[in-house]
Amino acid sequence: SFSNGKDNVINEYNFIVIEGIIDTVGEIHHLLHQASVNKENYIIFCLGMTEEVKRTILENNKRGITNIFPICFDSTEENINVLNDIAVIHDCDIISAGKGQTVSQESRKKLPRGKSLTLHSDGFYVELLCSKEKIESHKKFLKERYENTDNEKNRVLIMKRHKKLFSKKISIYLPDQIKSNIEL
Repeated sequence: SFSNGKDNVINEYNFIVIEGIIDTVGEIHHLLHQASVNKENYIIFCLGMTEEVKRTILENNKRGITNIFPICFDSTEENINVLNDIAVIHDCDIISAGKGQTVSQESRKKLPRGKSLTLHSDGFYVELLCSKEKIESHKKFLKERYENTDNEKNRVLIMKRHKKLFSKKISIYLPDQIKSNIEL
């Protein structure tokens, strides 16, 4: 956990971005197996997971079987698009049941690799994997959304997202309820 007050750096990690909640260990069975075989770092970005799934991951990590770091986001108005931003930064697609994908199927595939992610008490930094052009395109998209909405609350949320995309490392800040879901 973050009780040590230090940043925790995860280098060279496999990752998956899931638009949804992981309900059963069976959904990530292949990911767990692969992580136990290759002993590489894995990060799961998702909208949550059951206690059973969390417990399994944490127990396997404690025993030195895996190095899996779940980063779960609650579905709130403030972070509703955070998975989209993470996908842009990581230059990947989001796994979504809406596209007919399942976590089980997608975790069997070779997962993309990230360079560096630093967890800190307020959130995390991600070293960019996408091109400058992709970030600029995403910024332009956000700017257009900002200019085309009259809703002040939406404008504030869009502006916060836009500001995060201006550095070499992207900073994602976590609400307090999410911090408690991240355990190292």
